[in-house]
Amino acid sequence: MRRLIILAALLCLAAQTHAQQSEYGDMTNAHVKAIQMTALAMLAGRHGNCPSFHVIESALSEEWHDANISMDTPKFKNAMNLSSLGPLEQMRKDPVEFCRGAWELLGPSGLYRRQLLEAN
Repeated sequence: MRRLIILAALLCLAAQTHAQQSEYGDMTNAHVKAIQMTALAMLAGRHGNCPSFHVIESALSEEWHDANISMDTPKFKNAMNLSSLGPLEQMRKDPVEFCRGAWELLGPSGLYRRQLLEAN
């Protein structure tokens, strides 16, 4: 049951609310979703945060390219920071469930449309 709650929380990161819309400015839903999923993948798959897998760097680039996102802008960097806050809090609360949820969402059989994480 707890696993489903964590997965649901991670999936909620992809849902854009009106409050988030103002925080993300004039970004489209596609921009926001790509940024949220890549921010989650980067947090989970780098720096040993989830030691059994890592982020697929080329998949991050593909995700940003497909969403037509320019990575060199302050708006992109701010959106990435904003999108990392919720997952970071979740990771601090329960790192094991955070990693499991990230894997179920972004791993090879994940619920997201593109695999962003792969096993070590």
